[in-house]
Amino acid sequence: MLARADKIAPIAPKAAGTAKPLPEERPVNFWLLGYVALLPYQWAATLHARLGIADACLAAYLIFNASRIRLRTEAWRIWHFALLLVFAVGLLVSAAREGTVTPYQYLNKEFGLLTLFAAYAMITSEVESWRQLRQVMRVYVLGVTLQNVVALAALLASYVAKMQFSFINYDNERLSGFLYDPNAYGGLLVVALAFNLVGSAGSVPVTRGFLRLFCNMTLALGIVFTFSRSAWMALVATWLVYLVLQPKLAAKTLGIVPAGLPLVAVLIGLGLLSPKRMLDRPDTIKQRVGLINDSLVQFAKHPVFGMGLGEFRAAEGLIVHNTPLWFLADFGLVGLGVFIGFVAWFFVAGFKTYLLAPRDGKSYVVGLLAAHCGMLGLSMGIEGFYQRQWWLCFALIAAAATVARKVPEAIHCPPGGRMRARIWRPAAAAYGRHQA
Repeated sequence: MLARADKIAPIAPKAAGTAKPLPEERPVNFWLLGYVALLPYQWAATLHARLGIADACLAAYLIFNASRIRLRTEAWRIWHFALLLVFAVGLLVSAAREGTVTPYQYLNKEFGLLTLFAAYAMITSEVESWRQLRQVMRVYVLGVTLQNVVALAALLASYVAKMQFSFINYDNERLSGFLYDPNAYGGLLVVALAFNLVGSAGSVPVTRGFLRLFCNMTLALGIVFTFSRSAWMALVATWLVYLVLQPKLAAKTLGIVPAGLPLVAVLIGLGLLSPKRMLDRPDTIKQRVGLINDSLVQFAKHPVFGMGLGEFRAAEGLIVHNTPLWFLADFGLVGLGVFIGFVAWFFVAGFKTYLLAPRDGKSYVVGLLAAHCGMLGLSMGIEGFYQRQWWLCFALIAAAATVARKVPEAIHCPPGGRMRARIWRPAAAAYGRHQA
């Protein structure tokens, strides 16, 4: 019997444990796929204002398909609404302190947050099956890879032929694509690599064969050429999640690294990779350490509700290049607590979804969790909360939780014998009873 329009019909697993989509399953929304495909692109409207091209697809979705939005129980929790409340309180605190609010506060921050929540609602409403989840991940990987190949070609042309490009990459020295910021671009690549490498461990991978190899190689090369320590830290965090949930596959992946060392040596020999360029940026380190110290000083002055939304930037001229400390400075202990709860909920939801998912669904969930952890690692070196690729991870984890909850019979115990079965299977069953 078919479920209601806002529910997901049960999916009978194949003999191999993969989910078989229903024939009447609707295709993934065109505007959603457009939004995901255009995430790597920004337009510099002014010197300090950049607009995400993908938001045009989001606006079109809200105009033409707003009636399809569903606030699904598995995707929305108290932390989502607490986060909105924290930002509203932060704006009020700022207005009370300064007597006014700036366009940066109510446009960049408040309206920007609402835009991210709108994208979250669109994705969690539209993704209703494992097949649709895989399709969204695939479109993201292919879209990022295509743009990354163009950016790599432009960067190599600037190195070898001394060609200068004003519309792509960072000063023709570091890979940044059309995002302008090499650190944010590194996060974009790390998420794509997690989707394609970690999320393709099942029998229905995100990409296959040579295409998968090409995507993995070019994405990894792109992460190197960002010369972003934050992106490298995010890559390590991604691999750690992979190691915890799928240790054998993670070990095999790590074994591939030595095979790439000769290529790195060749690039260094040709002058395309410079260890000095990669590591020697002392001014940046000193500046960020100074910002961290200043944020702690401001927190000591305003420990409960913080300075107010955007006030640290107004006082220092720069944002804190650390997302938890930015919450601490602008929103105090209340804001930091909500941020930790919000981010942690996706780890918990993702792990529970991993327990409930069918065999192929598990690989997608591991890829999403790895990408989520990678973005958290990136946020320790930049202000990453507004990065759209992180919110894509949020939304896809929540969508996977919705899909897995609608297929309670598809519980698979990881290999490892009876002892592990006694731990994993009861935990998954308990989660199902708790949500019923």
